[in-house]
Amino acid sequence: MDHKPMRGIEPLEPPTPDLAQSYLDEIDVIERRRDERIDRRAAGWQLAFNGLGVAVVLTAYLLVVRGSDGAMALQPMLFLLILWGQIGVGVAERSGVRWRTSGKRPWQVIVVILLAIVAVCSFMVLLIDSAERPLWAFFVPGAIVAIGFGGPAAVQFLRSRGRVAVIELPYEPMPRASRLATAGLGLLLGLAVLAVGYGSTLFASVGSTILMFAMVAWILASRTDAGPQALGRFWRWPQILAYLLGVAVVIGLSLLEVYTDVVQSWMIGACAVLVVLLLAGAAFLPDAGARRAADGRDG
Repeated sequence: MDHKPMRGIEPLEPPTPDLAQSYLDEIDVIERRRDERIDRRAAGWQLAFNGLGVAVVLTAYLLVVRGSDGAMALQPMLFLLILWGQIGVGVAERSGVRWRTSGKRPWQVIVVILLAIVAVCSFMVLLIDSAERPLWAFFVPGAIVAIGFGGPAAVQFLRSRGRVAVIELPYEPMPRASRLATAGLGLLLGLAVLAVGYGSTLFASVGSTILMFAMVAWILASRTDAGPQALGRFWRWPQILAYLLGVAVVIGLSLLEVYTDVVQSWMIGACAVLVVLLLAGAAFLPDAGARRAADGRDG
């Protein structure tokens, strides 16, 4: 390789074969050090959990479409899907995972792309003529998504076998911006409850539109402590549990609204208030982890 010298500086001498080989060997050392900081078991659980969540939301939307036109459920469910993925990225980064495709395993990328194509195609087929499809067919796209996430999760579990303890990453207390964003998420999930509950009113259309505009604005703030990925990094079990309960309320109410007559107006309002209070309460809980970290330093 010819080196183009900078003005006034002599060109660099090309490295010898031994020196070049030492550089290549150092790359393997750096990759091993990087892997030591990745909790493979935690990454595997995160992938499995993410895949299960996406599969559940996707299947719930298809079941809503089967029972009705699904128009009012589309945007709230899409909001849940995008939000779940963004928060999942933050949870993975907290475990030390960095989203970079390795050239040594291109088959993984090919398999994921093929599964994604099959899932999208089956999803579109169900949407085209949902009334004529059997019930079991509406679970197929979700099952494909679960398999697509479950395969890499199994690989992470296998790679974690026999490994030494992972270097513990420093504890990060939840910033004020993330707490406010968590409370704001409660308001958005409450709005989603109202949108799917009052599916035949103008409010549902307006509420669904607000959800999507809020999601776009929120993604633009991903690099801040108020972004959805930051929530995945800073959330602990109280916030995660409150979020899961909120998502369960939105999905459960959507299915009850379509397949039963038990949903009343007061139930919709009560569920919306419950979701808002759950996330708001979890947002401003005292940071017990920070206290334990401080106690450990004092000790």
